[in-house]
Amino acid sequence: VMMEFLGLGADELSGSFASMARVNIVDCFGPRVTPELRAAANAAIQSSMDHVAGLYAKRRQEPRDDLLTHLVQAKDVDGELSHGELITLFSTIFGSGASTTSVVASGLLELTRHPDQAALFRSDPERWKKGASEETLRFRPAIIAIGQKSAVAQEAFGLSFEAGEPIAVVLGAANRDPARWEDPERFDLRRDPNVMSLTFGMGAHFCLGHAMARATVEEALACFVARCDALELANEPRWIPFVAENKLDRLVLRFTDHGA
Repeated sequence: VMMEFLGLGADELSGSFASMARVNIVDCFGPRVTPELRAAANAAIQSSMDHVAGLYAKRRQEPRDDLLTHLVQAKDVDGELSHGELITLFSTIFGSGASTTSVVASGLLELTRHPDQAALFRSDPERWKKGASEETLRFRPAIIAIGQKSAVAQEAFGLSFEAGEPIAVVLGAANRDPARWEDPERFDLRRDPNVMSLTFGMGAHFCLGHAMARATVEEALACFVARCDALELANEPRWIPFVAENKLDRLVLRFTDHGA
């Protein structure tokens, strides 16, 4: 899906990200990182960046009517986007597909664990798909914490922060704030979907791809409950021990065809 969105052919990515599949990049920011793990991750990232640079060079020589070409041609107030900005944009757009997939899997897991919610959703998928998507995004955000720096010296939540001090904003905690949601530990797709969580950030750093991500989650979950009934777990799923991402190792479900 992300390849089609960017305008990439299968031949343009075939085999180029094999090195990325062999390392867990997020773990490089965790407490158990080793020099070997970090070296492997750096090598994989550099290989990926070199390949993406080649894709941009190809679009400069042979422009197409696709997003990759538009990114090459994009300009801001200071002129063309820099090489680093182009590489970062590609990585963010392409990588976001994996995060959206994680949210879909989390939604299916919660619907399986809450058959009453699945039954409500199944009774009218079009009516409840937005609520199901927003509740999944709130309850199980793909990224549960983001790194920031304190813009100024300040005190917050009884703590003191120096200007420029690294901090972590734990979205998973903010999304279960009882001051904003009643009984926040309950998975309930009947909540007002217009009361948004912090899953996609806020302000100047609000996720640019939130609309596409929301549409993907809505349609994926609605399609699943419309076709599948009697959901149950084939085994207890295991969460991959990422530092800042909710991601299932795998999700195996049993179900019956809704039309059977």
